Amino acid sequence: MKPSVLVGAALAGLLFANVVSVSSSHAQSRRASAARRESPRNCVSFAQQRSQDGRSITMSVDNRCSFEVESTIAWRLVCGESDLGTPVERVERLTAGQRRVIVANVDACGSNAYSIEGMRWTWRNPTQ
Repeated sequence: MKPSVLVGAALAGLLFANVVSVSSSHAQSRRASAARRESPRNCVSFAQQRSQDGRSITMSVDNRCSFEVESTIAWRLVCGESDLGTPVERVERLTAGQRRVIVANVDACGSNAYSIEGMRWTWRNPTQ
């Protein structure tokens, strides 16, 4: 075989390997970019329900995203009229498809007057 044919074949092989590599990394980049564009606003849900006796609130966070989401739920537990409230915060990382249930209760107040106030829920994509 002539040296020029061998060189041509080797260059063609390198070119093919480079095209396959670029094509593969481009597909991975597109998938990662699509996950970044998918907003938790469209695929994370939050629900809350107060118990019948009013002493607890059950909250559920459902991550239907294709990526991990960080959810923060915060509230104040108020035990009595002069109490300004004790801040409580729960930060949960939910993988794709994961659901978490959190219960806020007033057990720490004993038999005193109580309330759960200032409920806040936020979420974010921790990879962005």
